[in-house]
Amino acid sequence: MPIREVDGELTARYAHLFDFFAALAERTQATTFVLPLAHDDTRRENYGTVVLPPEVRLTGLPHWTSAPMLASRIHRILPATLRVAVREGGSWDALGAVVPSVVGNVLVASARLRRQPVFLFVRGEKQRTVSIMFGASRRTRMMVRALALMERPVRRWIAAGIPTFVAGEELVERYAAPAARLYNLYPGLSRDYPILREPRANWSPAGEPLRV
Repeated sequence: MPIREVDGELTARYAHLFDFFAALAERTQATTFVLPLAHDDTRRENYGTVVLPPEVRLTGLPHWTSAPMLASRIHRILPATLRVAVREGGSWDALGAVVPSVVGNVLVASARLRRQPVFLFVRGEKQRTVSIMFGASRRTRMMVRALALMERPVRRWIAAGIPTFVAGEELVERYAAPAARLYNLYPGLSRDYPILREPRANWSPAGEPLRV
């Protein structure tokens, strides 16, 4: 979940995605967020403000916002993640990680070696997402193969009973295993999401067909 700092304010395209982890942080003495961090001069359009509890600190990694950008910067991102695992990971009582991902997989593997408690968070089916976004190409096939390789240890961790939060019943079925501890967070709405108190009387103007 990339984040950008502008004049001391943290912003993100999907600021509500931090709610889940920020809510957990309120229950701790100290929490570290390890994520892609960029420093901008101006605020980007459609970026929301990320409000974090005072007990949260950020450990920034080289910034990326897409699979192609991750691939082009992997020579910087992977060493930076390994440094975080070595220098900071030993001080954590528990680790929560978004997987499958380069950063998440490295940190989870490191925590498992230390026998630290771990929980996982799976947001989507990335192989299909990449295929849809980038179409049929050699680069897409390479990214899908890389994602499939990253998913293998995730499946082993889930099958071993590591608590895993997923978004949607489809992911529950995808990762189902006898000892799996899967918790479906879908639908995942922000705490500040504007929910109507009652259904709207008219869903489309002048009786026009509703288009979604």
